[in-house]
Amino acid sequence: MKKILVVEDVELNRELIAQLLEDDYTILTAADGATGIRLAERERPDLILMDLSLPVVDGWEAARRIKADPALCKIPIIAVSAHAMSGDADKARQCGCDDYLSKPLDERLLHDKLHKYLGPHFQRSAVRPPAQANRILIVDDEPFNVDYLQQELEELGYDTMIARDGQEALECVATDPPDLILLDILMPIMDGFAVCRALKGDEATRLIPIVIMTTLDGIEDRIRGIEAGADDFLTKPVNQRQLIARVQTTLRLKHTVDRRLRELRQIKDHFAKFVPEAVKRLVSENPEAPELDKRERDVSVLFVDISGYSRLTERLSPAALNAVVERYFSQFLDRIHEGGGDVNETAGDGFMAIFQDANAETHAIKAVETALAVQADTASLNLDSDELPLAIHIGVNSGPTLVGSTRFEGLRGARWTFTASGTVTNLAARLAAAAQSGQIIVGPETVRRLGNRYRLERLGSERLKNIADDVPLHRVLGPRLAS
Repeated sequence: MKKILVVEDVELNRELIAQLLEDDYTILTAADGATGIRLAERERPDLILMDLSLPVVDGWEAARRIKADPALCKIPIIAVSAHAMSGDADKARQCGCDDYLSKPLDERLLHDKLHKYLGPHFQRSAVRPPAQANRILIVDDEPFNVDYLQQELEELGYDTMIARDGQEALECVATDPPDLILLDILMPIMDGFAVCRALKGDEATRLIPIVIMTTLDGIEDRIRGIEAGADDFLTKPVNQRQLIARVQTTLRLKHTVDRRLRELRQIKDHFAKFVPEAVKRLVSENPEAPELDKRERDVSVLFVDISGYSRLTERLSPAALNAVVERYFSQFLDRIHEGGGDVNETAGDGFMAIFQDANAETHAIKAVETALAVQADTASLNLDSDELPLAIHIGVNSGPTLVGSTRFEGLRGARWTFTASGTVTNLAARLAAAAQSGQIIVGPETVRRLGNRYRLERLGSERLKNIADDVPLHRVLGPRLAS
């Protein structure tokens, strides 16, 4: 296959051209003139499509340098420019370009140019039908214009919708959003500018492309259309080739944007699984500048660890052990969220959760209630499991600690975590480590906040690792029964 180098700094435009040509040519792309020159030197393409407004080295200079190189000078260069200015075509040829195209690209004219320079091997139909039935809303109060546009578009395989005035257009879009809108300006009830502003100002409809139809000398209309948010323009009376070029290019751009948005949503949904609920809330409250810096907050920290994890790794295959842990921890995660907690640190044999509330007693109670629920879930899951029964031990501690983001900077980039750090967290981890299988151990501050709501067993005091003083340990047995 012959190679075409596309030098274009707008990524969506590069993708659109690649989609148009990739079935018949090998497509190379560059985002600036300097990269385009290097690719031309290395790859020796059969033709270059050169945008003129480029960063680093502009298209004019890039064309001059390529044509000045004896090894590259015979490569045809077609200059591409948006909204062609008078003299652009002559200026492009003076720089060495062999031909000229203006944006938005007329697909048929583009293929004619390629056929001219690359030979007749490329066979195409006069008009390539749309890959899917796109719906186009025609908004015009002139029956002749509507009939003409409807006939032309339906012959090309598009579905059409009709609105006779601006208000009807808004109602059509609200009921059945189209893929593209062809919008006249002068209409009763609501003119085209008002319709365009309304649609572009609505989050639900702003990405629907709008092509405004204006008169040949309607420079002022074009300016007002740009201000209203129009995506492109058609000159009336509408020329068939212009109509096809605008519709095809605009729809290709829309589908590319739609695909990118789907990909971004998929990425967002995937990474959301790894983001604590507290971070999601902070970002949702202030997307531009979420308050993720570490701040002192009063919290309860809960650690859950699997008892005898080393023994399990010896008796179960990695896949079987992972399946067991996922099954149990998935149930635990639901309990954490029901209690208003956030899981923010995980390991193979346990996890850490943070509970926050404006009332210091409330988050301590929620943490202990969650610990008891997790304990009960473990017993229930063990009854339903054919695998080895799983046992857990839990530590809970409460108090003021630093909560927020931590950034680790390495040679290969940065990693962010959102966690609680300090003596409260450290003690919660040590309490979990001190707990026996099936036990829930709480720290002294948590005990104070629980009051007499739970039955507690005093286990004495212990010197815990990295804790200066002996710590009194209390085991939670369950809620205190009403007398």
